[in-house]
Amino acid sequence: MPQSVDVSDVLHISTIPAWSEISGWYADVINNRTEENHYLKDVYATIFPVGGKQLTEFQKGKKIYDYIEKNIRYSSVSFRQSAYIPQKAALTLTTRLGDCKDLSNLFVTLAKMAGIKAQMVLVDTRDNGVKDLVLPGMDFNHCIVKANLDNKDYYLELTDSELPFASLPNNLMGALYWKFHPKMECLHRSLRF
Repeated sequence: MPQSVDVSDVLHISTIPAWSEISGWYADVINNRTEENHYLKDVYATIFPVGGKQLTEFQKGKKIYDYIEKNIRYSSVSFRQSAYIPQKAALTLTTRLGDCKDLSNLFVTLAKMAGIKAQMVLVDTRDNGVKDLVLPGMDFNHCIVKANLDNKDYYLELTDSELPFASLPNNLMGALYWKFHPKMECLHRSLRF
C-alpha cells in the first residue's frame, strides 16, 4: 500500500522558512566531524602507501570507497546512532561500525585528505512517500556522498558492500536530496542517475 501522504489529503505545515535553514544548521552540526587526527592519517597512509599522487581522483575515490566497504560494517541500530549527527570519522574507524551518515562522513574526511571535493548529501528516500517533504523539514532518512572526481560528479552509496563503486541502488530512484554547496545553499531536487 502506498504511504498515506500519497493517497490521502494531507496538510503540510512547517515552521522552517527556507531549505537554507536546514542546510546551515546541518553544516554547523557536521563541521567538526571531519577533523583529521593521527589515526586518520595512519589509515590514509594504509590506503595510499606511496602517497597516491600518481592516481587520478577517480582512482583515489575508488580506493577510499573500497577501504570503507571492506573494513567498516554498516549498522543502523537506532539506539546506538544519533538521528542526525554523524560520529567523528576517527570513531567510525576505531569501532569499524557506522550508519549511512557515519560512513559518508568518513568518506568525505578521507577524500578531503586526498584532495577530492566531496560532500554529504541528505536523502529522503521514497520509503516516506512520493509527496513527502514538500515544505522545508527534517524528515530525511538516508545519507550518501557526492564526490567530484576528475571534474565529474558521482553519487556514492556506502551502506551496500555489494554495490559497485559510483553506482546507486534502485531504491534511490526519484528520491529527494539536499546537497550542500560552499555558500551553504540548499538544493531540493529529485535524484537522477
